[in-house]
Amino acid sequence: MNHAAPVARLLLMHKVVGDCVCGAHSADQRGGYHMMLLLYAVVPSEVQEQAMRALEPLLPDGTVQVYQTINDLSRRLRQPKDDLTIVVLLLGSREDVLDILNIRHLFRGVRIVLVVPDLDYETITLAHRLRPRYLTYIGGNFLEISTVINKMCEGYAQSQWLYRSQNTKRM
Repeated sequence: MNHAAPVARLLLMHKVVGDCVCGAHSADQRGGYHMMLLLYAVVPSEVQEQAMRALEPLLPDGTVQVYQTINDLSRRLRQPKDDLTIVVLLLGSREDVLDILNIRHLFRGVRIVLVVPDLDYETITLAHRLRPRYLTYIGGNFLEISTVINKMCEGYAQSQWLYRSQNTKRM
């Protein structure tokens, strides 16, 4: 299946490079950290569009880095990451899950939101090997992904605030 055309349409709808923020908070309101959201999508265009609509509230400037090949995603994951890096993986087949498992070492320090093609026992078992923060399937509610990512941002901001306040007291 050729996914290039749907991704090209998504690229026209959204800028592909840049930082994104949680909710409508500025970097100062978030405690001065930068968040990066990566989307790896090997699913039909309607699923990609549904996912992007769910992610848009988290992206006030409309930026997300979109990848359509495992090689491009691997190359990006080898580069420096921001303070908070979240990868949303939209996988269309069990083979896609296996492909991602082959590069799982690149996901150290990255929070994973995983969307698998089905609820088959083998697929779910393989998916859990990636240790995702959230796991759902293509037929699930994509708005939940937005909620989960927002909670990740809030949790990260709180942990950074706590860390800074404890270190300030020691000085």
